[in-house]
Amino acid sequence: MRQASLPCGFAPVCLCANRGQADSRRPVVGGRWSVVSGRLKGETVSGTSDRAVWVVNLGTEPYGPVHELQRRLVAAKQAGWPQDVLLLLEHEPVYTLGRQSQAEDILVPAEFLAEQGIPLVPVERGGKVTYHGPGQIVGYPILDLRGYRTEVKWFYRQLADVIIRTLADFDVVGTYDDSFPGVWVGGKKICAFGTAISRWITYHGWALNIEPDMAHWGWIVPCGLRDKEVTSLRAELGIAPPGDDIRAGLTRHFGAVFGRRMVEREIGDVEREA
Repeated sequence: MRQASLPCGFAPVCLCANRGQADSRRPVVGGRWSVVSGRLKGETVSGTSDRAVWVVNLGTEPYGPVHELQRRLVAAKQAGWPQDVLLLLEHEPVYTLGRQSQAEDILVPAEFLAEQGIPLVPVERGGKVTYHGPGQIVGYPILDLRGYRTEVKWFYRQLADVIIRTLADFDVVGTYDDSFPGVWVGGKKICAFGTAISRWITYHGWALNIEPDMAHWGWIVPCGLRDKEVTSLRAELGIAPPGDDIRAGLTRHFGAVFGRRMVEREIGDVEREA
């Protein structure tokens, strides 16, 4: 199978707003919501299958090494390594250029971006230009879709369901549409999607805005959509929920949506075994 790449875009219709079960152990922000947090290394969470996805929580990382890590994991899976992996992290500021990117989508000179310390990085995912930076939780699922369902639209709907359920934990309603993948809140994009699929192995993924520097979107045309705005959980709620709680919610909902046990691992575990 040739590598597939997928775009990001506008999404006006709700796919799924079902909220996961709230965990009352630790209320967040005055009890307005509660979520699962405080997971330990190796603890299993969520899911309905004996098969597991390893969750690796990284910190704030430069883009290049994590991109190379994804490529190594894809190669390992194509060579027969069976383990599926979900990487969760934040990036240092970077603009990534998908396969459909156009020069006019960069609104400032490259020299200006270099002065700001924000690189432009061409990548093999679908879509156009987008921004990654601190305050944005990025998820990179490295999955073999032959163990799930070999249908690209199905995969995107599953990712959207994960994000929409996570937003619902915080009383935020997300929407999705097949024609323009991504998750939107009130007509503003809160989560960009852009993936690549090589021989049914997925990589790249989503970028969920928690409290990033929103000014950095003013220097590009995000996903090539000139008439749409970008938002974040802080903008929608007036306060940013703790990042650890959002990561825990993403993990829990990923397991439920994809029907897998979620087992936390350190990056060293993955690098030794892959």
